[in-house]
Amino acid sequence: MTNTEAVRNHAIENYNSGAWDEIVECYTDKEIQEVLDYDGVKEGNHEKAIASMEIVQRMHDETRRSITSTIW
Repeated sequence: MTNTEAVRNHAIENYNSGAWDEIVECYTDKEIQEVLDYDGVKEGNHEKAIASMEIVQRMHDETRRSITSTIW
């Protein structure tokens, strides 16, 4: 399994938690790989790959919460 596959599987398993749904729905495998490359994640280090994308999903989740809090 590649790092990208590990991230995508983790995102699918956690689809209803945080903003993992945005990773599943909005990020291509190439875009996930670009994030991992930028962070210097070596292939085979699935734990670090997931942690790297967790930072991205947290930013999306914060934005979503911020927007949601202003519409009610």
